[in-house]
Amino acid sequence: TATNFTTFRNFDPVSNEKFNFYSEKVQKAVNTYAYHHDYTENIYHKNGWINYNRENEYVEEHTHANSRISCIYYAKVPENSKGTIFKSPYIDMLPFPKNHDVIEVEAVEKRLLVFRSFLPHLVESGNNKEDRITLASNYM
Repeated sequence: TATNFTTFRNFDPVSNEKFNFYSEKVQKAVNTYAYHHDYTENIYHKNGWINYNRENEYVEEHTHANSRISCIYYAKVPENSKGTIFKSPYIDMLPFPKNHDVIEVEAVEKRLLVFRSFLPHLVESGNNKEDRITLASNYM
């Protein structure tokens, strides 16, 4: 088992015209998300990257520091790919009965997740024979 391959800090798909479909879709979703959460400041793209998860590769638990809103777009999801697991940032506090401190969002091709950057998340290793490809972005 190994960590995945990522273009973090090396290639940002938002800055490449081949990914205009992604840039436009994400910006619209981020603006809508911000609007529904009463965020009135100007939202701008900070950075982005592509993740490639092969069989038995994983992404360690992490947050997206120095960002407000983050996105994951499932570009390619082969059979037996894992979804994204989100953990409550309050998981170390005393739990309430029937509290859902951990949820897994199924990896569905062309699904876009928009979430607060401080939410801890990870991807467990999968049994996918082909690359699971996601595009990720941060916004301020």
